[in-house]
Amino acid sequence: MRAVLKTICVIAACFIFNTGFSQSTKTIVNSLQKRLLTAKDTAKIVLLNNLSWQLYLSGNFEAAKDNSTQAIELAEKLPQTFQKFRDKYLADSYNNLGSIFSDQSDYEKAVEAYLKSLALREKIGDKKGMSASYNNIGGIERFKGNYDKAIEFHFKSLKIKEELGDKKGMASSFNNIGNIYNDKREPIKALEYYFKSLKLKEEIGNKLGMADSYVSIGIIYKQKGFLDTALNYYEKGLKIYETLGNKQRTSITYNNIGNIHESKNNIEKALEFHFKSLKLREEMGDKNGMSASYSNIGNVYMKQNKFAEAKKAQLKAFELSASINAKPDLMSACLNLSLCDSALGNFKSAYRFHLLYSKIKDSIFNVESSQKTAEMQEKYESAKKEQQINLLEKNKVLLEKDKVLLKKDKALDRSVLIGVIVISLILLLFILSRYAIKRKANIALGRKNKDIQDQKSRIEEQHRELSEKNKEITESIHYSKRIQQAILPPDSFIKNLIPSSFVLFKPKDIVSGDFYWMEKFGKEIIVAAVDCTGHGVPGAFMSFVAYNLLNEAVNEHGITKPSVILSEMRKGLFKMLHQTSDDANIKDGMDISICSINPTEMNMQFAGAYNPVWIIRNETCIELKADKIPIGAFVDNVMHPFTNNDFKLEAGDCVYLFSDGYADQFGGPKQKKFKRKKLKELLLSIHTLPPEQQRKKLDDTFMDWKGKLEQVDDVCIIGLKL
Repeated sequence: MRAVLKTICVIAACFIFNTGFSQSTKTIVNSLQKRLLTAKDTAKIVLLNNLSWQLYLSGNFEAAKDNSTQAIELAEKLPQTFQKFRDKYLADSYNNLGSIFSDQSDYEKAVEAYLKSLALREKIGDKKGMSASYNNIGGIERFKGNYDKAIEFHFKSLKIKEELGDKKGMASSFNNIGNIYNDKREPIKALEYYFKSLKLKEEIGNKLGMADSYVSIGIIYKQKGFLDTALNYYEKGLKIYETLGNKQRTSITYNNIGNIHESKNNIEKALEFHFKSLKLREEMGDKNGMSASYSNIGNVYMKQNKFAEAKKAQLKAFELSASINAKPDLMSACLNLSLCDSALGNFKSAYRFHLLYSKIKDSIFNVESSQKTAEMQEKYESAKKEQQINLLEKNKVLLEKDKVLLKKDKALDRSVLIGVIVISLILLLFILSRYAIKRKANIALGRKNKDIQDQKSRIEEQHRELSEKNKEITESIHYSKRIQQAILPPDSFIKNLIPSSFVLFKPKDIVSGDFYWMEKFGKEIIVAAVDCTGHGVPGAFMSFVAYNLLNEAVNEHGITKPSVILSEMRKGLFKMLHQTSDDANIKDGMDISICSINPTEMNMQFAGAYNPVWIIRNETCIELKADKIPIGAFVDNVMHPFTNNDFKLEAGDCVYLFSDGYADQFGGPKQKKFKRKKLKELLLSIHTLPPEQQRKKLDDTFMDWKGKLEQVDDVCIIGLKL
């Protein structure tokens, strides 16, 4: 009995140390270490657990881990008479270990420790401890990007805290649920839960919790563009974190302040805070945090167009997030690496990172996830309402019992009493029935109103989310457009090689899968019209690959024969995308028409993959046919050679290369395709006009034919007059 009382005294003393913010963490640690020198048995286990927690809070993870491990070893040796105490101590030790592993980004070990703690707490009926375990597991699932599981565990935790009247715990759960809504890009919903959390924390004077809420609210205001308001909230939180000596939260807030300065174009200030954050996270071994810091540093370098430095930082972020399977961070790193490689001209690498980004994004953000999250919240609200209804029913039963007792106590005349009771009952039944009908109608109406309001809120939030996503994606696409425009030959370059020429280039989207290419090598002028698989972003990435292959074949290998150029491009594409003859379902590739013209000797060579070349001479159109083989697929599991056509040019000949976008456009009075026959007739009617007038006539005819219909594909036509 004396040993148990001694243990209780130690627990009380440790509780005072844990909750007293007036003493620094270092003072608490020193005090606990002194007590540990003389402590024995259960008192020693309690001190080890509390010392482990204080060391964890100060960022000394390895020492914290050692103390928790010692506590587990001692607790497991306790006799059966201390079974309940043993389970309580073990649960606390495993909980501490889970928190340490979590902050070191070792999520598998963290979940394992938290589940052990939860099982022990369920065994001894420790509801407060169970709530903490649910909360901790929810936090891990959030970091792993499993938002449905995360919100399920946090609502379980919140339910227990409400039953216990635990305001501090409720505030923590509100904050955590807000974090998940923020991760799911629902900022209005997140802000609602953050302010709920802050209100409770201010009521109970929870300084650390208040700081957490300040930072969370700052994040939302930053997302909504209120930078000064966000910075104000961040600085409030940082002041508390630094006072408490909390390295983990201080590093996060440094990171957030760095993002604010980046948004305000204070580049040096932004890098200063990001590197301060990185230093703390490296000291703690926090891989998840280090990944975020490297990503932010890379973003700042990208803003300065320092893409080589940016790529180094983003690769660090990629490696760290991959090592801990943090999907949201991995997704962000892939997108940033794709942009860096595009800017550096590494189009093959950019294409692969973009594909990986799309794959990870689809696995995180999907419709099913949103539906499941809504169902979790609805289940929680339904359970809460059911409890209220049960309570009302119990009160109603008690009320009826009171009426019966009151009736027995009355010693009035039975006949008068019966009459009064009968009349009262009739009136009561009438009132209750009317009340029940009205209440039922009000409940139904309230539910309908709530459903309508919830639906409206969801639609508004989805609209905001889509707008943000569209803005982010559009900015990336516009950036790709600038890169694509940079690789197209300038008009002055084309006019210098062939003065009487034009190009009609009309992408379907912001970026294009079609592009035109021209180069002079020796006496030969090589001209190509290229139509890559797809349009938009996928087509644009393939166009970067095709551009790279053309340059490599002509400028590096000195090849000017069109059929050989196409063969080299096909080999390069298969090597780059790792295709083989067994890849029957792979559709990546391109159609192309390419000419090699010697203007001095008036000779032209031509080869084509699906797309021909037309020569108009004396009101007659001569067609040099292309091979029915695209670049990027096998026919009969054989790489067939491309045909090389030789053609003798005459002065005044007009040469036209094109993709299939113009002829495939739907429109006209019957909304049918324009077709190649009509395009050929149009070129025959305008080939005598000056080049710029030809281009304008083609453009006007296309727009008139298309009318209000959507453009179906990218359009590229090259016209040359020899």
